[in-house]
Amino acid sequence: QFKANGINAVRIFLFGDLKIGGSFLFEGNEIKFHPNTYKDMDTLLEVAKKYGIKLIPALFDFQMLDGKTQDEKGQPLGEHPELITDEARQVKLLNLVAEFMRRYGNDRAIFAWDVFNEPENAKVVEFAKLQEFIVKLIDLVHQNAPGAKVTLGSLNRDTLVMFWTDSIGNRLDILQFHWFNREGNPLLVYPANYLGVDKPVIVGEIGPGVDIKSILDTIRKNGYSGGLFWQDEDGNVPMNIPPAVNPAAASTSKKISDNKAKVIE
Repeated sequence: QFKANGINAVRIFLFGDLKIGGSFLFEGNEIKFHPNTYKDMDTLLEVAKKYGIKLIPALFDFQMLDGKTQDEKGQPLGEHPELITDEARQVKLLNLVAEFMRRYGNDRAIFAWDVFNEPENAKVVEFAKLQEFIVKLIDLVHQNAPGAKVTLGSLNRDTLVMFWTDSIGNRLDILQFHWFNREGNPLLVYPANYLGVDKPVIVGEIGPGVDIKSILDTIRKNGYSGGLFWQDEDGNVPMNIPPAVNPAAASTSKKISDNKAKVIE
């Protein structure tokens, strides 16, 4: 479906809240990868290369720190503030991520690594502590996969300016913020150069119910390097993309099996 619609990149959430997707096992004080984690990633990369898709894997998500331990159906969710506040446990997690990066960090199917999705939404840890963890993640990717590009999915344009254009932003290769067409969300009409940074800036999530071509025209006009769109109401990849915006790219949702997509210029 992606290939048929000129889509050439997918942003996919890998580890999420550390429960979704089942990539990690927690046994007492020990943390390890599930036996299928590498097998699943190998399959993902194989399929991506088969269809000429570039990947933007998002490693972690704010839902691991949002204070919710179960969903509306009573099913348990991943909630792991101890991985931010407990240095010993954090080291174990980072060692696993380093191992993962040595294996996959420079794979030719990878466009960039998104180290954390919307950290501004975290609620149960000090934000400064979370920023320290994110710096470690950024440096870890660069150290274990030299040449790999790193980005971070900031909540919106204001939070990008507030938290990620200083010394931490200097560590990122691609800046990213999210935009939904709702009241109070900073408009896309502000040019990218207003951010005062000398690196690519993408709009990493654009909410549903917008005119794709119009938004892409605005993004281009204002100097952004691309935009990723949520899927339609039925979870389908946006169809009938005008030739002027091809090749397009897609970004999936919370786990590999969700098959929910967005589109990027």
